[in-house]
Amino acid sequence: MTRKQQLIMDVKLDDLETNHFVLVHGGGFGAWCWYKTIALLEEGGYRVTAIDLTGSGIHLFDTNITDLSQYTKPFTGLIESLADGEKVLVNISEFLF
Repeated sequence: MTRKQQLIMDVKLDDLETNHFVLVHGGGFGAWCWYKTIALLEEGGYRVTAIDLTGSGIHLFDTNITDLSQYTKPFTGLIESLADGEKVLVNISEFLF
């Protein structure tokens, strides 16, 4: 087991206020870049959502982006769709902006 796998397995769901992770990729990437992290988190019993920002991943050809709100719309839409009081942990790649 790698160190990353061990760290994920050592965290107990009961110790967290949430078990839902939202993963946001950096510039030039897509949700696909999280595939290893998704597998490890799901293996540890966590719920994981990885999104593609506008113009990235499955939205690669949607280049009609004129401001930051359009670029982040998939993320803000996901967060707004969560139930009131539902807590998530958000991990954003350091290459986002």
